[in-house]
Amino acid sequence: MKQEIHFGCGIRRMELMRYLLLQTSLVRAGVKPAEILTLNHCYGVAETQDGYCLHQEEVLRRLGLPWYSLRHRESGTLTIFYDPRLLSETLSQSAVEKYLKRHGYADCNTLESWLERLAERFENENFPHEIGLFLGYPLKDVVGFISARSRMTHQGSWRIYGKKEPSLQLMDRFRRARMLAENIISEVEDWDQCVQKINLIPSLI
Repeated sequence: MKQEIHFGCGIRRMELMRYLLLQTSLVRAGVKPAEILTLNHCYGVAETQDGYCLHQEEVLRRLGLPWYSLRHRESGTLTIFYDPRLLSETLSQSAVEKYLKRHGYADCNTLESWLERLAERFENENFPHEIGLFLGYPLKDVVGFISARSRMTHQGSWRIYGKKEPSLQLMDRFRRARMLAENIISEVEDWDQCVQKINLIPSLI
């Protein structure tokens, strides 16, 4: 059951930002190349006495991660948060780059151009499934999900196709990093200390 916060705007703001910190923690720690979130244009209920309005710009500034808007809607903006180095390395893997260039990214050569093209595809399609590659999922699993002829071999955080072991190892790495981030955020009150401890997660998994 979702817990409601009734202790005023300061608590609401803190809970929201700690939640968003958790959702982007694997990117901040350099464990995952990117994560996508839909950010509301304004959080909070302004008409209540203890309400507040935390604007999207304030959220982005406070999170302090590189980001790119993928799709705008009246309710909010689909936003990708990313680690520039890790995302560049992920997309430049020979097999990944070859696949993407065959499927709409032929003229993309810089990280900015990859993100621009991804945003274009989000505007023109409901949900382009190659986003999985940007999020660090194995190529074989992304291709298997897209192909109607592929046979799924395991269902976990994502659907696995073909050989299970490499995907399961990556899935477990993401899971352990997420658990560590949850523990850090629940135990450490200071924002800067949270961030510093999250940065150390790769050495602990």
